[in-house]
This record gives sequence, C-alpha cells and structure tokens, in this order.
Amino acid sequence: MNAKRQLLEFTVEQTVLICSCANYLEMSNQYLESMKAGRYR
Repeated sequence: MNAKRQLLEFTVEQTVLICSCANYLEMSNQYLESMKAGRYR
C-alpha cells in the first residue's frame, strides 16, 4: 500500500512538472512570436 502511495505522489509530481514545463514553453513561444511580429512590422 505504501509503495502505491509513493508511486501516486511521484506521478502527481511528474504531471505537475510536465504541465509547468509545457506552460513555460507555450509562454516563451508566444513571446518569441510577438517579438518576430514586432520586428517585421
């Protein structure tokens, strides 16, 4: 039972990590797009 709980906590941590990374990439991607748009206008 304890191993199951540890696995669950690990999975949750990984999910949060992946989500925050994806969020960061999305934000930096939008930032780069707006920089490009501003430069070529």
